[in-house]
Amino acid sequence: MFVAFEGIDGTGKTTLISLVKKEIEDRGFRVFATSEPTGRIELKEELKKSREISAAISLFFRFTEDRFVHQREISEHLGKGEIVLCDRYIMSSMAYQGAILEKYFSGKDKTLQWMLAVSEIIDVRPDITFYIDVEPEVAMKRIAGRGSLTGFEEKEYLSGVRNFYNSIDFKGKITLDGSGTLQQSLSDIMERLSPHLTR
Repeated sequence: MFVAFEGIDGTGKTTLISLVKKEIEDRGFRVFATSEPTGRIELKEELKKSREISAAISLFFRFTEDRFVHQREISEHLGKGEIVLCDRYIMSSMAYQGAILEKYFSGKDKTLQWMLAVSEIIDVRPDITFYIDVEPEVAMKRIAGRGSLTGFEEKEYLSGVRNFYNSIDFKGKITLDGSGTLQQSLSDIMERLSPHLTR
């Protein structure tokens, strides 16, 4: 089973994945945790901080190229009977770059069509995608406590990213309220995952 975790910065995804991994392993399953972007690509700070159309196009292609290679690694672990947990996948690229590209395409529909067409080279898709939904104001307060930033943290920008996330209707997408505690989110995730944890 392949499970992706999505959401704007500050949702607690990374911590949740480590908690979910332990819960699943405690039940006797083998788990492979991974994330995107992988360590294969290096992105300049000015590219991540840019809100220009050209930068969004460049990032979308870079992330898709990285994912094209990454999917092989994911497939190998799935082939070994492991459960794969991934911190960000296709939906992240669509939400983060789509929030900028929709100005060029004059709307979300055409933007999604273009991104879906580019992403057709990605054959390995999540069985379940947990989208952790958090208001940007809440996310920004959490981000403020971090020691380092990724370059994507701006309230107005994250609002656009969140709107794009909510407009994406992927098969297997499960939206969860992430405004509560990590334990609450963990319980919500495990409640929905448990029926799929069969041998």
